[in-house]
Amino acid sequence: MSHSGQPKKEDAQKRRLEAIAGIAGALLTLAVLGVLVHDAIVHRGRPPLIVVQPSETHARGGNHQVTVIARNEGDETAAQVVIEGTLRKNGTAIETVELTFEYLSPRSEQRGGLVFANDPAQNDLELRPKSYVVP
Repeated sequence: MSHSGQPKKEDAQKRRLEAIAGIAGALLTLAVLGVLVHDAIVHRGRPPLIVVQPSETHARGGNHQVTVIARNEGDETAAQVVIEGTLRKNGTAIETVELTFEYLSPRSEQRGGLVFANDPAQNDLELRPKSYVVP
């Protein structure tokens, strides 16, 4: 008789584990769907919004390299993102250089360098996104 009771106990334990795994899978699926719905409601396909800021400056072989961070705060990918850096002295532009990022994904950032002949520490540095293409 003890052998006939054993399989029933194992079957009940197996069914309990299957139920727990099923509930966990359903909860995980609902959580993923919730995140997707939230993202679709909150982020409604805003075009690329490029924000640029300087990170650090280094003198290199007679030139001055400014590391910049370009961030896409929009919901669409931007391609061929052109960043313009201008050095001004007393309000007059004395040097302008450009940097191009191939792609800038939504809500991401990339780093790049602008190389100037003049010292940015001795002048006013202006950074701005100049153009992009939506692929």
